[in-house]
Formats: sequence, C-alpha cells, structure tokens
Amino acid sequence: MSSKAITGGIVTNPTPMKERFEMHAHSTYEILYFISGDADYAVEGNVYSLKSGDIMLMRKSESHYLKLRSNAVYSRGVINFDPGIFSSVDEEGRMLSIFKDRPLGMYNHYPAELFPDNKWGYYFERICSCCKFWEKKIFLSALLCELSSCYERIVSETKLPEQSVASHLSDYINTHLFDTLSLEKLSSEFFLSRSQLNRIFKKDMGTTLYNYILLKRLFHSQKLLRDGVNPNQVSSDCGFNDYVSFYKAYKRLFNTSPKADFIKK
Repeated sequence: MSSKAITGGIVTNPTPMKERFEMHAHSTYEILYFISGDADYAVEGNVYSLKSGDIMLMRKSESHYLKLRSNAVYSRGVINFDPGIFSSVDEEGRMLSIFKDRPLGMYNHYPAELFPDNKWGYYFERICSCCKFWEKKIFLSALLCELSSCYERIVSETKLPEQSVASHLSDYINTHLFDTLSLEKLSSEFFLSRSQLNRIFKKDMGTTLYNYILLKRLFHSQKLLRDGVNPNQVSSDCGFNDYVSFYKAYKRLFNTSPKADFIKK
C-alpha cells in the first residue's frame, strides 16, 4: 500500500486567524496532537478544551473545527490514515474501535495527563519523520494501542459535555439524512424560528445547516459509490435534485468526479 495511506506532519500558525479554521471533515481517520495555542476543539457540536499534549480523534465524515480564544501561536501534529491499512491484521476492527464504535462527537478527547511520559509526542514524531510506509504503520499501530488502552478509562471517568441544541440538531440530521430537511421542518421539530436555528447552528458548528447537510450527504454518497452503487442512483438516493448539482458539489469537495470514485462490482 502507498505511503500516502498514512500522512502526517507538524503544522504551526504563528498568528492564527479564526476565518482560516472552518468546519470540515475528512475521507480518512484523523489524529490531532495539540502542541500549543489558546483554543477549544468542536466535534459535531460538542466542544472540548485543549491543553498542550492532548489528542483529538476524528473518524471519516465527523465534522470538526478549531475555536480560537486568542491569536496565540497554534501548533499541532496531524496524522491522517486510511483505516483499510489494518484490515489484514485486524479483521474485527478492534484497533479502530476508538474511532468507529462511539456516537458522533463523543469521546474524541484524550488528555495529556493519561501519558505523562509523553509517549504520544514520541509516536507522532516518528510517524511524521519516517519515510517508509511500514515504519509509519508500526508507530501508528503503537499509538493506536496506547489510545485503545485508555479508552475504557476515558469512558468511565470523562464527563461528557452537555449536548447543545446544535449537537441535538446534528444527531437529528444524521438520523434523518435523506428525509426532507428544510428549515421549516427543522423549526417545527425543535420549536425554534428559522433565524434562531441558523444562528445557533452556525455559532456551535462553525457552518450553516445547509452546508452541514450537504457535507454529510456527500460523504455518504462517496461510500455508496465505493460500494458499487451507480452514480446516477447515488445522486437520487442522497437527496440531490439532479445529477449536475450532485456532480458539481462532489467535485468541489473531493476534487474528483463521482464516476472516478465509482467502483463497479
């Protein structure tokens, strides 16, 4: 498998600006190692306070963004990887349960004090500096094993953030992703005006309701295409009015066409 299946590096913003950190999601799994800065991290509407040495985990299509509190220097290590790299050695997916076997936006945060010897920092440095795929995979496996060993402790000891209105909204959207999700419908469900809905959602999620729904539908459409569903059928099943609008949105997000991602089976 290509070394591009695991990518990583240290990124530093000397003068971070809020507008550069918009809500987004990935087609891969992501591990973020917080080195320095003055910020919180929002995942699916739930907000986590960050300290140096903390780790954040995000699975595919899990929306997230940085919430700056000041323009202090922001530095972090970021690793993205294709979960398929472990399929031959972990058929049951236990190594990746910390990503996939939890509710959206829950248990994303691993505090630095869980590993005072800073093993996480060492693994990040090795994953980012190694050139060969097999070396990256070894250190990524070690990091995932350390995180997995902490998972039960995280679940039992961590007080989850109280779900915000935006978080409840995101839960509802993901459960009813292909239903009619107009502002009128959501306003009726949540007993809020359309302007209130948009304002609350944008504040906590970092994007509009429309963009969030579009993002989630596109990630689901990518999965269907790779599962062998015809692009025209995917466009219809995922709530797009016509193929042209689906094509343009898909190309804009993934920088490729739906047909290029279609795997005929």
